[in-house]
Amino acid sequence: LDLGCGTGAHALRLWGEGCDVVGVDSAPAMIAVAQAKCPAEADHLQFICGGLPALAGEVGAHPFDGAVSLFNVFNCMPSAAEMLSNLRTLRNLIRGGGRLLADLWNGAAVARDEPRVKVKQVRIPDQPHTRLTQTLTPTLKRDRGQCLLHYHVEVHDELADHRWTFEDTHAVHYLPPRAYRTMFRQAGFRVIDEFPAGRPGTPLTSHHWFASYLLEC
Repeated sequence: LDLGCGTGAHALRLWGEGCDVVGVDSAPAMIAVAQAKCPAEADHLQFICGGLPALAGEVGAHPFDGAVSLFNVFNCMPSAAEMLSNLRTLRNLIRGGGRLLADLWNGAAVARDEPRVKVKQVRIPDQPHTRLTQTLTPTLKRDRGQCLLHYHVEVHDELADHRWTFEDTHAVHYLPPRAYRTMFRQAGFRVIDEFPAGRPGTPLTSHHWFASYLLEC
């Protein structure tokens, strides 16, 4: 199970390694892109639009050998109580002994080093005259354990000198590692390892903004 699969990059990689994969995401546009990427012969690769409770109602108990939840999916949930509820639902979808790999914001790092404005510019590969500029402005609300991420995106067609802008705001809820570990235990998981995202074997500290957790049911 790939929870918060987005456009399917990780699900496709897992399928290519021989896994039967179900990707789930609540964004219809993301699922549409993921489905368009599916090879014709991908009989054991499926993308579903929706959340965990709806999926649980469809597939029943313990159908999955394991799960991944990347892109800090749980941090996008509206509260710690919602995180715990979804973790419990996810636990019931994974067989005993199965594993979950989850990425999360490290609240200890957020407290130590506040997020800053970031600007990123990219060229669109098949449109060389088009430049995309993304400005990310974070607003930290420490009393709520929340960071509001405001995205301002400008698309500039330099050939026609046309500009389009888009804006959106996402709320991210974060916890310190100790609180995550407690939540995992309450949901029925055992913590096998905790490390900086993408760096297994490295101790997690407050210098690492993103944490990965390897859990066992």
